[in-house]
Amino acid sequence: MNDVFRAVPIGVMRTEFFRVFNRFGELVFETNQPRAGWDGTFKGKPQQPGNYVWMLKGYGGNGQVIEMSGNVMLVR
Repeated sequence: MNDVFRAVPIGVMRTEFFRVFNRFGELVFETNQPRAGWDGTFKGKPQQPGNYVWMLKGYGGNGQVIEMSGNVMLVR
């Protein structure tokens, strides 16, 4: 269960990016596909358990910019 982490972009009609960063600020995942998600790997290698930061930027129905961010805990 929960093998892939996805943001839930409420109100976002078009996604510019969904990014996940490790604790050092290194980008470990990026996509602009709303249904794509991070599987806990970077360059094909499983990442260490811990806290990761995610950011999403998109646009609502009337063109307003919507930005979301948060933390996700990777547990193996």
